[in-house]
Amino acid sequence: MEFFSRITSTVSTPLAEAGDDQVKKNAVIMGITTYMCIPPRFRPLKDRVNVVLSRTARETPAGASYMFRSLSEAVETLSTLPEIDQLFVIGGESVYRESVTRPDAEFIFLTRIDADIDCDRFFPEVDMSVYEDLTDDSVTAPDKEEILKRFDIPEGVQTENGLSYKFHLYRRIPGK
Repeated sequence: MEFFSRITSTVSTPLAEAGDDQVKKNAVIMGITTYMCIPPRFRPLKDRVNVVLSRTARETPAGASYMFRSLSEAVETLSTLPEIDQLFVIGGESVYRESVTRPDAEFIFLTRIDADIDCDRFFPEVDMSVYEDLTDDSVTAPDKEEILKRFDIPEGVQTENGLSYKFHLYRRIPGK
C-alpha cells in the first residue's frame, strides 16, 4: 500500500502555471465497486482526486470528486483540467481491461504476488507485443534506468507478512 500511495500521490508538476499557487494532484480513476470496497476511514484516498465510474449510479458517491459514465469520458474531461497532473486507473477488472488497450496508456504498475489466492477478479494479461517490462533485466531500453529511477521502483522480490511479491513497470513500446 505504501508503494501504491506513493506512486499515485506523487505529482510530476507540483505547481500549475508560474505565479499560480494552486497545487496539482493526480486523479485515481476506479469503478464504483472498487471505490465502495475502500474502507470508509480511507475513503476518499487522500492527496488525490478520486474519480468514480458508473453507468447506473445517479449521484457521485460521498467523498469522490467526480463521477463519469465511461473511462473515455473521464480521461477526456480530466485531461483538460489544469489542477490534474497524472491519471491512474486503479480498478476494477473491467476498467483495467479497457485501460490497458487504450493507446494513451503509457505505463502499467503491476505487483505480482507469489501465492495462490482465492479470488474471482483478475488483472488482464499484459500484451508483451505492446508493452515491455522495464523491471526485466533482459530489457535494454535506452531510457530504462532513468524511468525506473523516476518512479523509484523497488528491485527484486519483496516479502511482507509472509507473502513474496515483485513490482513490475511495463511501458507501452513506442509506436504501439
